[in-house]
Amino acid sequence: MSDDKEFEELMDKLIAQAIPVPIDPEKVPEKFRILIPMAERWGVSEDGLRYCILRRASDKELEDLISRARSYITALLDEWLAGPEAEGPDFSKEYIAFTCMHLAADEANIILRKRRSLKI
Repeated sequence: MSDDKEFEELMDKLIAQAIPVPIDPEKVPEKFRILIPMAERWGVSEDGLRYCILRRASDKELEDLISRARSYITALLDEWLAGPEAEGPDFSKEYIAFTCMHLAADEANIILRKRRSLKI
């Protein structure tokens, strides 16, 4: 078995075992609660696992993540993510999920551009 195939099979197993973090809406600023389902899906804090999940997403799913995230992940979302809670030292699971969703949107953009540059 090739190393790539073994790696892909291992990632499939890890992704299957990944448990979404349930987000408490009361710990999320009201104007961002509409993004809770996205944060639960894409807000994976383990970088390698998040990357594998993104790689397996369809182009449409990545486009939706990028589009919806861009409409919120601007100065508005940064009010929260770069606000007082960013000082730590303790971060809520909600804060971490939204931060990781922010990262996922950036990573999705890179993956999508790479896919499109490889298509003929």
